[in-house]
Amino acid sequence: MVKTLDRTKDIFLDTMLLGNEILTKKIKTTNKTKITVILAAYRSVSRLESVIEDLFNQSFQEFEIIVVDDLSDSEIEEAVAGVDNNKINYIKKQLGSNSSAKNCALEFAKGEYVVFVEENSKLKSTYLELLFDEISQKNLDITMLTRVGYPSILDGRISSGQKYLVEEIKRLKSDLNYNITACIFKKKFLDIYNVRFQEDMLALENLYFKLRVFDVAGKVSQIAKIGYKDLEENKSVRNNAMVEASTRRIMIAFNKIEEFKQDKKYEDSLNLLCGYLLFDVLRMHENMSEEIEILELIKSRKDYFDSDTFINKTMMAMSPIVFANHLNRKDRR
Repeated sequence: MVKTLDRTKDIFLDTMLLGNEILTKKIKTTNKTKITVILAAYRSVSRLESVIEDLFNQSFQEFEIIVVDDLSDSEIEEAVAGVDNNKINYIKKQLGSNSSAKNCALEFAKGEYVVFVEENSKLKSTYLELLFDEISQKNLDITMLTRVGYPSILDGRISSGQKYLVEEIKRLKSDLNYNITACIFKKKFLDIYNVRFQEDMLALENLYFKLRVFDVAGKVSQIAKIGYKDLEENKSVRNNAMVEASTRRIMIAFNKIEEFKQDKKYEDSLNLLCGYLLFDVLRMHENMSEEIEILELIKSRKDYFDSDTFINKTMMAMSPIVFANHLNRKDRR
């Protein structure tokens, strides 16, 4: 992303150019703060309002909020304008992907640490306090909260990011947590390694960001406490065109990860992740037996599952479709 930020303009309201894109911004916070909370590319006004309310009720209050609005209408802007609080910064951005919206917010973030709160998150009042205390007191690059219904992977230990990825993939496989609301990142760490979201990805951008940032993280930890929960999403009926579009987007992400994993010391774990992404694609289709291309691709990459359990490898050898249906049943529990 081309950086042509003119920081000499009026900080309270101006129109500016970022690359080839016109941004309208209303920036209220002018000083450094402890945490920047990024709320980017929300589609639901009610969810945005709920998250903002959760943030105002936090036990830890040394933060700013950056809302990046990439909708064509004015609903988000009107909702933010109706909140009388000097912690909220607003940016109107009508071009680009969800990833570019998050990257845009990072350019303006003045927090020592950064969190990205996803739209389907419900925050507990201790959410920020838990994350900040852990990452600041132990001088970490990344700290995570434990997901509802899942055990802590690190069990209080400090680990490198790579070792954490290996363990998470080994334990969770196709059930990795793509919701990065669980994480807090040191902003200086992100800047030094120039880790940003991949702007040409329209699916799994959070997963790819997570892989890249954990790959270079020296010290990460996970708190064995729950600070938020994922809300149930209303699943809309998907037609064939939507499934095909999702398939193309996930395969783009698959190819990105294929490039990323080359020559990594933990390539066998990333192979396993790629293998389960192929099953994710297969499972989206109602009649999996007709997806010959995907089935052949899975069979041609059977070495990707060398580090998997004996039971899983046996089921895959019998039939990829049988194994895919087994995963579907697990998802419905």
